[in-house]
Amino acid sequence: MEPPSLHISSICIDDLDQDDERSSEIATVSYIFPELTLLGPHSFTLSIAVSPASPVLVVFSDEPPVVARTISHFPPLQLTVTLPESYPLEAPPNIKLESTWVTKETLTRLHKELVGQWEEIRDQVLYAVIDHLVQKAEEAFTYGRGTESLVVSKDLEEQLIAFNKKSLKDEFNKGTYECGVCLEPKKGKACHKLFPCNHVFCIICLTDYYATSITEGDVSNVKCMEPSCILNKKPKQAPDREPTPQPEIAEPAEAQTLPPLPKAILPPTLPPEELEDLGLSSELVARYRVLKRKAALDADPATIYCPRSWCQAPSRSSLEEMDKNIGTRDLYLTEQHLELKRAELNGQNVDGKDEAPPDPQPMHHTERLDVCSSCAYSFCKVCLKGWHGDYVLCQRKNAPKTEEELATEEYLHSAAAQCPTCGAHVIKAYGCNHMLCRCKTHFCFLCGAFLMASDPYKHFNSKENERCYMKLWEGEDGDGMAGRGVRPPDPDHPEEEEDEEDNLEDFIAPFPLEGDSDEEAW
Repeated sequence: MEPPSLHISSICIDDLDQDDERSSEIATVSYIFPELTLLGPHSFTLSIAVSPASPVLVVFSDEPPVVARTISHFPPLQLTVTLPESYPLEAPPNIKLESTWVTKETLTRLHKELVGQWEEIRDQVLYAVIDHLVQKAEEAFTYGRGTESLVVSKDLEEQLIAFNKKSLKDEFNKGTYECGVCLEPKKGKACHKLFPCNHVFCIICLTDYYATSITEGDVSNVKCMEPSCILNKKPKQAPDREPTPQPEIAEPAEAQTLPPLPKAILPPTLPPEELEDLGLSSELVARYRVLKRKAALDADPATIYCPRSWCQAPSRSSLEEMDKNIGTRDLYLTEQHLELKRAELNGQNVDGKDEAPPDPQPMHHTERLDVCSSCAYSFCKVCLKGWHGDYVLCQRKNAPKTEEELATEEYLHSAAAQCPTCGAHVIKAYGCNHMLCRCKTHFCFLCGAFLMASDPYKHFNSKENERCYMKLWEGEDGDGMAGRGVRPPDPDHPEEEEDEEDNLEDFIAPFPLEGDSDEEAW
């Protein structure tokens, strides 16, 4: 909505005819509200400042994701009044309300209330009309009407935040403050108030200290310099105690719209936008963003790094999660958040629950894929090896193994050979010891050595290979499997052969195995 455009008349209060009842009333009101601007002898306009007595929690959009801000100053409401000839006895004043953020429904309701002021007395009501709007402005027009927050359109977020920021800055600049570092009294224009703790320091002290900290790479010092600041304190450890039953109490309305207090991975540091407001160079602010992200990644135990030893860059999913957390943590906290912080520092349970944290859920196979943010290497989050597909069983390094996994490992170690190229396990049911893997690698089933594709049998005919010399057909009946219920095929009992082959295939189905040109292996 565009701001109202007004044609300002050159007429002044002294030019009004004091014998005219309508002009006389406007002149009287102008002494009470000197910011009133005349548009003619019987019309004027007035900007009604909207600065509630206490800050308002504004929720931008009532649909997820919900964004909330505490706002103290809203854009003004423009009131335009024209007094007809039959005013005040027969006709009400012509009232026009305009605003860039108040909804049409609210403006209609306010207009109806103002006309009702005249209908009650049918007399001069200009002061009553303005006073009514001023009182409603202290409630942001809708705040306090049975709600705990003001819900506005997401499109108005940037406008309201910018206006509130400018208004707070103008109000702050009018005062005089003592710098918490140099202890000298200075005007507000030379000072800066940190959010949300509201500690005041002069801009020179802040910029010098923060610039030095960023240059030296110590981003943890880019925070409030007040030693007693509540945001710089670590919470107390709550004493061990038995869980106590909590009565079921309905949550207050403000708790339903208040964003959760972010869990701090690092001590709260200033958002980069505040450093820009202080006047730090764009190069320093950019360096601060990079160092802050790196420090947060290093401090977060959940960060996943590229498994390549020469890379070790964080994964894309870790960067996305950290950027989301940092963005949440950089939001200016409200007074409600500070109360939660005070309770946390006192060792209190801020959510009123004694429930133990839920057990970690196993990662779904479709969530295991991750990509390095630097070298674009695709790998598995669980085993930290190159991506092996969704349906391959894998295990986190150094994780305890189950009894089933230990039994499978022992079985493969005693009865299977491993491809020297891809590591696939090969189990020989029967046939010779020349193996051909699905990766086209020829190798020996007995010793695992590579075999030349042009002459794979030379390995078994060379006396230098004492272990495998003349042993091409050793175990051709599958005696590596005989002790485990698997027998070579029996031509007299084809049904048993088929059943046992099915059982063997069921057992080794997860392993990517193939046979060679002469023999069959799984």
